[in-house]
Amino acid sequence: MGQSRLKLTFLLTALACAGVSAEQAGTPPARDNVVGQYQGSAMELAAALDLRADGRFDYWLTYGALDETSSGHWRREGDRILLTSDPFKPPRIALVGREASSARVQVRLEAPEGFSRQYFAAVVTFASGERRPMHLSDEGLSFAIDPADPPESLRLVLPIAMLESEPVSLGGAKGWRIAFRFEPNELGKVDLSNSPLTLEDGVLILERHDRRVRFRPLK
Repeated sequence: MGQSRLKLTFLLTALACAGVSAEQAGTPPARDNVVGQYQGSAMELAAALDLRADGRFDYWLTYGALDETSSGHWRREGDRILLTSDPFKPPRIALVGREASSARVQVRLEAPEGFSRQYFAAVVTFASGERRPMHLSDEGLSFAIDPADPPESLRLVLPIAMLESEPVSLGGAKGWRIAFRFEPNELGKVDLSNSPLTLEDGVLILERHDRRVRFRPLK
C-alpha cells in the first residue's frame, strides 16, 4: 500500500510545483480528447488518474489508512470512460482450522512479519442477533461464551482493505480454537471494471467509497 501513496504523492507534488492548485485545475470546458493526467479530490480523499493515448490507464487513491491502485485498459463510450483492470491476485483471509475447546472462543492469526494483527477484527454474530466487532491484539483474540447469548458465527475482517473471511460456525460446542492465515498477495490493487467514470464539463467523476471523486485535468 505504501507504493500507491508514493506514486500519488509524486503526482500531486508535480502539480504543486507547477503552481496549479486543485481549484485552478478544475472546471475546464468540455473537450473531446480525454487523454492526460488528472488530480482527484473528495472529502478526506486524494487520488490521481492517468489516461494514456495507448489505451492504458493508471489509478491511485489514498483515503485515510487505505491506499489502492489499479492499472489496465480504458475506452470511451459517449460521456463515460470504461475501465478494464488487469488481472491480479487479491488478498485473502483463509481458515486454517478449528477445534472444540473449553467455554471460550480463541482466535489466532498467521500474518506476514511486520503486518500488525491489530489491523484485524472478528465480527461475531450472537444468538440474539447482535453483531459485535472485537479487535485482535498481537496475540489474537479470546473471549468467554455467555450461555444466555452464545455466539453463532464469526468472520475475520481487515477493514482497511474491506476484506473478510468466510463465516465460521460457532454452534455445537462449548468453545472453539480457530486459526486463520492472512495472505496479502497483491494487497492494494483493486478491480475498477465495474466502476465507470462519467464526463461532466471536462471533469471525470468516479463513485468510490461513498464519495464522488472529481478528477480534474492537470494543465
